[in-house]
Parts: sequence; structure tokens; C-alpha cells
Amino acid sequence: MDKTTKFDIFKSWFVRDKRSYWWNKFSDYELELSRMSLTELASELNRTKVRGEPENTIIVEYILQARIARLQSRASWWSGWLSFAGAMIAAALTIYLGQLSVSSKNDAQVISPLKYESEVLSIEKPAQTVTPTIQEKAPKNESIKNHNNNSNDGQQ
Repeated sequence: MDKTTKFDIFKSWFVRDKRSYWWNKFSDYELELSRMSLTELASELNRTKVRGEPENTIIVEYILQARIARLQSRASWWSGWLSFAGAMIAAALTIYLGQLSVSSKNDAQVISPLKYESEVLSIEKPAQTVTPTIQEKAPKNESIKNHNNNSNDGQQ
């Protein structure tokens, strides 16, 4: 039913009423439920529903839902911390690689955006050339043969 630990035995030496201590230890239903695993709680929930004990069913459902909520919140916290750490690592790598690429190109000149825009605006665009359109030529009359002038007439 319930495991008795060495601490429980040690604690029982110093309690006033040993009989009530051990009675409470082995008869406390909620304490027993709190020590059960999720699968044991699910089976206990099924048993209480089958037996028709609505009070115990409510208690077991509450403990089971609290455990599941605790598991889900723990997973959410871990995913939040991992995503935060990933974002920080990505930002640090971006900064590091950016500085590394700038320092490796000592002779590269950095052009300020204002200077770049003024240089782009000062460059004259070449005059647009007009390309002639392709005119369709009428097909030659020689290429179109009348089907009556076929050289294979009457020969089969």
C-alpha cells in the first residue's frame, strides 16, 4: 500500500501519539493519491467512477489535472528558455561574424548611404535607343501550293 521510509520511522519516535501518527500515515487518501504516478491516478479515477464515489472522483480528477498542468507548464518554460537562448546565440553569432568579415577586408572601403545616393544620382543615364520593331513579311506565293496542283494526282 504505502512505503514506509526510514525518516517516517525516525519521526514516529518523537510524536506524542504514535497510534494516531501511524493511522494518519496509512489512511490519508489524499496523501496516497499525491504519491501515485499519472497512470496510477488514471486507474484510480476509473475505479472511483465505477464504484460511484463522486467525492473521491472529484479529488482524483483535481490531482490528475494539477499534475498534467504542471507537466505542460514545465514544458512551456523549457521551450521559452531554449528559444531565448537560441535567439541570444544567433544574435551573438551575427555580431561576431559581421565583425569578422569587416576585419578580414582591411582594404575594403565602407561607403556611407548618403554618399552612395549622391554618387548614384550623379551618374547620367545613357540615352535610350529605339529598337526597330520586327515587321511581319507576307508569305511568298510560291511557298503556298494549291492542293489541286499536287504532283501525285491520280497515282496511288
